[in-house]
Amino acid sequence: MPSLRLSPLPLSCLFLMMIHLLPALAFLSPVIPHTRTQLQSGMDPELITAGIPVIQMGVVAAASAVAGAFSQQPRIQELEKALLESQIALNETRLETQQKMTQLEDKLFEMDQEYEAQTTRFKKRYDNQMRDELEKAKDKIRTDYNFRLAIQTDKLKSEKLMDGLGIVAQSTDKEAQLSQVRIEKAQLAELNKRLEEALLKSNQELENMKAEASKKTFFGLF
Repeated sequence: MPSLRLSPLPLSCLFLMMIHLLPALAFLSPVIPHTRTQLQSGMDPELITAGIPVIQMGVVAAASAVAGAFSQQPRIQELEKALLESQIALNETRLETQQKMTQLEDKLFEMDQEYEAQTTRFKKRYDNQMRDELEKAKDKIRTDYNFRLAIQTDKLKSEKLMDGLGIVAQSTDKEAQLSQVRIEKAQLAELNKRLEEALLKSNQELENMKAEASKKTFFGLF
């Protein structure tokens, strides 16, 4: 009876068999015990497994927040530019308002000086009713517009801007500041309009005083 002889396997076949057997060997091999920390020993493996998706969601949320923050940068830069331009315009309007207030005060002072400069005869003959009307008009102009200015100032001080909460919230904060500046500028523009009307009225009253004084002085010579 002829003996069976096994022919040697090529090395390539042995190599392929080892590759396929490695996962099975790893599965069957005993787990080498390792030292666990006290925290790890007290944690439920199911909780650890359940926490992995939460961590992944947190990472995704953080990445989304960063991406959203960077997407806001162009808008923030645009708002900063508009805010700077509006603040410059507001400062110019404030200066104009202050100048008009000063001019009005000067006109009111000139009205007082004009009355005081009249002759004694003119003062005696001066219509008391007209003088009272001028005094009331002067006081009303000064009180009215100073009061309006105080109201606008208090209103602006009482309004609060939104707090910035990170880069993303800067856009909202800049928008709030820009709106605040534009509101103040519009209010000052309205105040300037009324101041201009008051200046015209005070000029008219002053001219009336001078004309009345000249007329009464002329007739007083006869």
